[in-house]
Amino acid sequence: MNQINQVKQMNEIKEINEINQTNQINQINANNAKESEVRTVMGGVSGRGDHFSNLKSQISNLKSLRMALMALLALVMILGLGSSAEAVLAKYAIDVSGGTANVATGISYNYGVCGDRTPGSNTNLVKDADGSCDDRVELTSPGIFFNTYYNTAYTQNTQVAGQATGNRFTIRERSGKSATVTFELYYVMPDGTETSLGTYDMNIPANFDDEIEPDLSALGGVVPAGGKIGYRFSYTGASTRIRVYFGPTNGRNTYSGQSTGWITVDETPACSATAPNDLQATNVQSTQVDLAWTYDGTSNDYYNIYRDGVQIATNITTGSYTDTAVSPSTTYNYTVRGYSNAGACESGDSNVATVTTPSCTDPDPTAGVTVTPASGSTVNGTVTVQATISGESTPGSGSATVTISGSSACDVTNQNMTWNSGTGAFEYSWDTSACGNPAENPITISVDYTDPDCGAVTTGSSTNITIDNTGPKYTVTSCSDCHDYPPTDATGQRNTPVGAVVGSHSKHPFDCSKCHIKPTTFDHRDGNIDMASPINGDSGASYSKGTSFPQVNDLTGSGLGTCSNVSCHGGSTTPTWGIGTTTCSSCHTNDMGLTATVRRGIFKAGNDFTKTSHHITGTPVDASCTVCHDRSNHTQEGDPNVRVFNEDTGAAIVYDGTGGSLEGFCVSCHDSNGASRLGANATKPFADSGDNTAPPDIGWTIGTVAHSSTSLSDKCMACHGNSGAAGTTLDPVINAHGSDETKLMRFVYNITDSVTTAGNICYNCHGNTPQFGAKAIKDQFDLTGGRHSSITCLDCHNQHQAEVGNHTQGSTTLAGVLKGVSGVTPTWNPGVWSGASALTSGTADAEYKVCFKCHAATGTTLTPFDPGSGSGSGASSFTNLAVEFSPNNESGHPVVTNLNNYPNSDSPKGLLSSQMAGGWSGGGNDIMTCTDCHATSLSGAKGPHGSAVKWMLAGTNKAWPYTSAANNGTSSGTYRRWNNITTGNDDGVFCANCHDVTTAGHDARGSWTGREKAHTNVPNSGTGCVGCHVRVPHGAKTSRLITGANAPARYKPDGNGGGTIYLYGILKWSGNPNKDNCWSENSQCGDHKGRSAGKPVW
Repeated sequence: MNQINQVKQMNEIKEINEINQTNQINQINANNAKESEVRTVMGGVSGRGDHFSNLKSQISNLKSLRMALMALLALVMILGLGSSAEAVLAKYAIDVSGGTANVATGISYNYGVCGDRTPGSNTNLVKDADGSCDDRVELTSPGIFFNTYYNTAYTQNTQVAGQATGNRFTIRERSGKSATVTFELYYVMPDGTETSLGTYDMNIPANFDDEIEPDLSALGGVVPAGGKIGYRFSYTGASTRIRVYFGPTNGRNTYSGQSTGWITVDETPACSATAPNDLQATNVQSTQVDLAWTYDGTSNDYYNIYRDGVQIATNITTGSYTDTAVSPSTTYNYTVRGYSNAGACESGDSNVATVTTPSCTDPDPTAGVTVTPASGSTVNGTVTVQATISGESTPGSGSATVTISGSSACDVTNQNMTWNSGTGAFEYSWDTSACGNPAENPITISVDYTDPDCGAVTTGSSTNITIDNTGPKYTVTSCSDCHDYPPTDATGQRNTPVGAVVGSHSKHPFDCSKCHIKPTTFDHRDGNIDMASPINGDSGASYSKGTSFPQVNDLTGSGLGTCSNVSCHGGSTTPTWGIGTTTCSSCHTNDMGLTATVRRGIFKAGNDFTKTSHHITGTPVDASCTVCHDRSNHTQEGDPNVRVFNEDTGAAIVYDGTGGSLEGFCVSCHDSNGASRLGANATKPFADSGDNTAPPDIGWTIGTVAHSSTSLSDKCMACHGNSGAAGTTLDPVINAHGSDETKLMRFVYNITDSVTTAGNICYNCHGNTPQFGAKAIKDQFDLTGGRHSSITCLDCHNQHQAEVGNHTQGSTTLAGVLKGVSGVTPTWNPGVWSGASALTSGTADAEYKVCFKCHAATGTTLTPFDPGSGSGSGASSFTNLAVEFSPNNESGHPVVTNLNNYPNSDSPKGLLSSQMAGGWSGGGNDIMTCTDCHATSLSGAKGPHGSAVKWMLAGTNKAWPYTSAANNGTSSGTYRRWNNITTGNDDGVFCANCHDVTTAGHDARGSWTGREKAHTNVPNSGTGCVGCHVRVPHGAKTSRLITGANAPARYKPDGNGGGTIYLYGILKWSGNPNKDNCWSENSQCGDHKGRSAGKPVW
């Protein structure tokens, strides 16, 4: 934080020859050699520049002026300028009793005064508008009468926030008139542009003379880098005399005590982006470098990658990157920077990862490239160009491009070839039909093969190739020898060389005899078209131009006809041959096709879009179909694939019969930018049908979320689809048009189904017979010892964002299965056992925030606390976790934060490592989750779904506080005592899962003599655990979870206000304890009676 360390000297004072304009303070030299200026304007003039016009005179012989007002302005304006990464709450004030301005941060400021400086005398601080010395500034007409800004700019975007308290000034009204005084916070940019950060109006009654504490909490905002912060007073209303003093309210001119001119401000650098400090190169090859670092998605939205100071990649949202644009035997320096969208800022550099790529070694250099067709060949039609690679062990891992030259009509340049593992060659399909008959020049085919090891390029070629498309080159034995299959459709006239004819043949890829009489001698070049009768074998189906007629090249009028009453068109008349239609509804009104697998009647009565839930709330139109479907090839009957769009990129996605092939389609629309390829309609893709609904952003990440698992073949469509479908081509289940269930669900779905509802939709996969590699969950909820019963699965899981993976003990990382679920964040009250003042909803980033949704409340209400039905009462009642787990308590289990972060807890805050078990380290550094203690009792399963024991206590030992787990949650049973400790089964003492209950403090007296194992020698065969510790061991008002006589009823031994209490409080110790460390008023613990009460007690 840039601060003025000491204002030593006023260099210039220039008096402005204007009414109400005095004492312009131009420059202060700080002792750190940095120039910091506070320009103060009184009487309505704002400081701009190093000099002011209308100078009347210059004071050449400067006196030692310790300007209290100057110091106040500097102090108020120092709002933590600099690049601190943490928020700072700073109070800036003037102590006018000793001649210096003392700041809460410890920085001292000298300031000058007018006249003699004698404590207790009527010494004035500043010059008033009339030039006289006074201890205030004053204005007698409405306007700005106090204006200042601090001349050191912020070095980065900084969040500035005023505070509700801690702002004090003394104001006096001297004319008997009320007025409104306005305090304004603002900032000024280098170009002089000022931006207000808010104002606060103070109504000043007539004759007011007192100290005020304005609430400035509504003032603030982000000050851009380069901005300078400032503030000013002004007033409105009738002309009056308003003064602002800078001394104490009572006896203003005696200068005893602290000035009332101070302000409290919170400042936080707006940029949260952080750079990793563990960047390393994990795999360095001659042409590739792999980078890795620890990913921080909390501070950063993404990372930028730099090589030798030049950015080479951006928007990296993982902790790794592979650079393939490197050369062998070269040294590179890599750095990574985090980027925050909120602050629109980039962090500094990470540590530098320096690598030198090795020289390239090619184990199998390519011997040659053989190209076919061979040199001197004559080709026609569509030619498959092949490149065979010799001398390469894995030629398919390389790449090849082809260049064909010699005929401008069909030349190609550097076209990528495709590896065909079947032929063992790279291939390219080359259409010669437009190359000339024959081609005007000999053709050269050249192939460049790039070696996969070192990138060396080997070239092969064929030359003097001739193209001849003048006539048939084959013995004619079928229709397709001349016409192709299906026949090529000519757009104008018949194209003899390729057998093209007018019509719609490409849409009908079946045997010619369905519609034509197949010639037996294949010499029917008589110009006639011969039709089958009936067409497709359908009785009465015929072509409107008859069974034989001359072939014509007429695309209008009577040149073309229609088919009538054919089954492949749903029994209706077809569109005109060769013209057809471009509308979806013209084909999909009825079920059509030569078989039941060709075309669905999507627009027929009772169609998909009339079901219980469906895309498009209005009436579907053709434009709505093309929102989702790419029909560029759809009208070609030879391509029966259903294609959809990637709604972000516009790329076509082919539906292959599985729901998994549609995942990219679904997610590209249901993301943060909707169907972005549609531009203005991105968030209302079906507007053409009158539906302006925005696609919900589900937060799905392909390949990351659990339901994107490779074992779940249908991905999104594993849950969504047409629930009432027969599963046939004409009635498919994998169908996002509509469903008989709500939310386009594939299975029976009821949003109110709880986890104990047998028909819960999640149990289609997570039932007792799990599917697609899912975990069996229902059997856990079938356990009745303790379970969640009235909640739904979505209360704890986000079905679209959950990932595979459970919590790791000791880790603060949220378990994958909880990703994306909502939770509440507590705002903690500062006192011990005072709970939370607010629970703010949002996406959970810690497990306890999910649990707190139901198991926490604001305030200090403890019991009964009912998160749902069947919570019980007394020892079986639920408690308020926000009170118990508050880090401001004296003690607790470290669920919210580790014990070393408990401010009200005495040291040592945590237990020793020797007192811990189960993998916990002690020392106050451990942090837990709720599921470390509460989970299912089924072997091999995790999560607090259901258990055979009350409270779903986890671990090998599940009994508390009695000797049998069956008594959990009751007020009866044999207390677990020091002399009856057992472990290793459900009835073992629960605490032993994490604590070594045989360590010092439990089994010995410590340093004083007498009975050993004191806790075993009290009456009734030893002290019960809950005779000292609270029954609900989440947290306590006392150290080490001690009970005490005044503990609430739920926390006493029997959980209902009863039971013998032995220990009332303790003072923590290091090393061996003695009897003074424990306090008890129980007659059975006489050694401890009357000892220290500890801190605090119930």
